[in-house]
Amino acid sequence: TNESTSLQTVTKARIACFADIALGRIVVNSRRWCDDNGLSETWCFVVMPDHLQWLFGLVGDRSLSELIGNVKRFTASKIDRRSGQSGGVWQAGFHEHAIRHTEDLHSVARYVVLNPVRAGLVSTLRDYPL
Repeated sequence: TNESTSLQTVTKARIACFADIALGRIVVNSRRWCDDNGLSETWCFVVMPDHLQWLFGLVGDRSLSELIGNVKRFTASKIDRRSGQSGGVWQAGFHEHAIRHTEDLHSVARYVVLNPVRAGLVSTLRDYPL
């Protein structure tokens, strides 16, 4: 990977659908599939009730938009089937920031993984399941 990317993508209307751990696990497994299949190299991530924050390096020849589009389509399809709803889960687009220096990577990683603690969802990171 050439550089790392910090990405955030949110659910439609910021609905907290990933408060349902089973739905959040779909996002976790989709992100893991990308790593296992050589599309990304994850440094860290957190699935919050209404968004995904993911710090990773893009691998291969896919564009960032293509990778995220595929993750969103796949997870939306599985989540719609599991929840019995339709219309998708994700808001259009995503926010990304390129990380170019190792020291920046470490501070961004700390920020990402401590998100559930800052949000008051848990008192310690090890208590957060996603």
